[in-house]
Amino acid sequence: MSQADRSAAPARRTLRINLHALGPLLALIVLFLIGIALHENFLSYANITNVLARSAFIGIIAVGMTFVITAGGWISRWAPWRPSLPD
Repeated sequence: MSQADRSAAPARRTLRINLHALGPLLALIVLFLIGIALHENFLSYANITNVLARSAFIGIIAVGMTFVITAGGWISRWAPWRPSLPD
């Protein structure tokens, strides 16, 4: 195959799915569909508000830790027990 033949041939593109990026989303969708199939009240207002209320504490902690990590320090640096903590 000459150089002219290679350049004239169309480039084949393959669809590659990155499961490292899409895996958690696909797992969430599968769990969501299983929940809908198993229980008729899965999408009810009461269930959704209950899940959000129980998840709020973890969400607040996660946002707080994100601020601490992006600021470049740990909360223990300003704590009164700081001298007893190793560096």
